[in-house]
Amino acid sequence: VGLSHVARRHHLSIKILPNCLVQVADGDAYGNRKVCTDPIPLCPNICGRPNPICGHPCPEKCHPGPSCPPCKLTAQITCRCGKSSKVISCSESAQSMLNKSSSAEFLCERICRKKKSCGRHKCNRKCCDVSRTLLLHHLICELV
Repeated sequence: VGLSHVARRHHLSIKILPNCLVQVADGDAYGNRKVCTDPIPLCPNICGRPNPICGHPCPEKCHPGPSCPPCKLTAQITCRCGKSSKVISCSESAQSMLNKSSSAEFLCERICRKKKSCGRHKCNRKCCDVSRTLLLHHLICELV
């Protein structure tokens, strides 16, 4: 009623945070904001949307936009041979899963000592996946 032209124009352009469970508007539909320089109400709640890659809930305050910031939590990954593990950030783990390249794979320093098909020579491969996959073609000796 007593709002200036500028305040009325801003007042009419209320946007609601699309993923906010409380549906807090960035403008006040009840006229509590008298001018466009009045503080915009923000949702005090935690976003909680599940990260599409790791599934962890977003710990940030309610925010606009279709996506949440990268996950800051950690995940434990196991090396190719299954003998070692390490803790990395979820965003680092997600990036390596998206790349699916061997360079992104975690390899430990353990050297395989399994005997090859000749019974004489050993594998000597770093972080060998033979013990996990049981593919004998990796152990065929090319030295014979």
